[in-house]
Amino acid sequence: MRITLAVDGSDNSYEAARALGHLTQAEQVIVLHVLDVPKPAYPMMMPEVAQDIYATVEREMRKEGDQLLSCVKSILPLGTGPATTRLEVGKPADAIVAVAQEQQVNLIVMGARGLGSVKEVLFGSVSHRVLTHAHCPILVVNGPMRSLRHVLLPLQGPDDAEAAVQFLTTKPFREPVEVTILTVLPFTNPPWPVGGEGGGETGEKTEKRSRYCVECGNTRLHTQI
Repeated sequence: MRITLAVDGSDNSYEAARALGHLTQAEQVIVLHVLDVPKPAYPMMMPEVAQDIYATVEREMRKEGDQLLSCVKSILPLGTGPATTRLEVGKPADAIVAVAQEQQVNLIVMGARGLGSVKEVLFGSVSHRVLTHAHCPILVVNGPMRSLRHVLLPLQGPDDAEAAVQFLTTKPFREPVEVTILTVLPFTNPPWPVGGEGGGETGEKTEKRSRYCVECGNTRLHTQI
């Protein structure tokens, strides 16, 4: 398994690095930091001056970025796998998706900065954009992951189920994990009269389906409706 670990210096990005200790040893871990270098916001500034300011800011941000990558690489848990660092310049979400696609990684791991619902609506969330556009599974970490024993996996439709099975068959977890698969049926009026016998029969079928269990690698899957 090939992993891209996207970090931005936030507390959650460090927790994302530590969370790799719960995953199986990777073939390669790409520790990625993206520089979103601000451009001078003075329209009357001479182009040469603006370019000099931009170059100075980028140079300082590169120094800080290299230090961050070295720090994150040093705290990776033992057994994570061989790690390399990579520094890119651009929009973070776009760069993360592009690098993951280029390197054909199997998993993107990143922290959630916790902007809050209002700021996310106004400015957008990097993790949300990566979730929307990435070609592979994404693990977003929003706090310390002390252990990984039980996972809730919500699914909607066959496409979700197929993607989940493909990912789980790679045996991504270091220790055995119990996965509860959840699907939510849309609310509709029952096709039988209230109090009729049909409801009980359907209820029994639903209960039987909710007990279905299957082994997949080192995970035990339970469906729940």
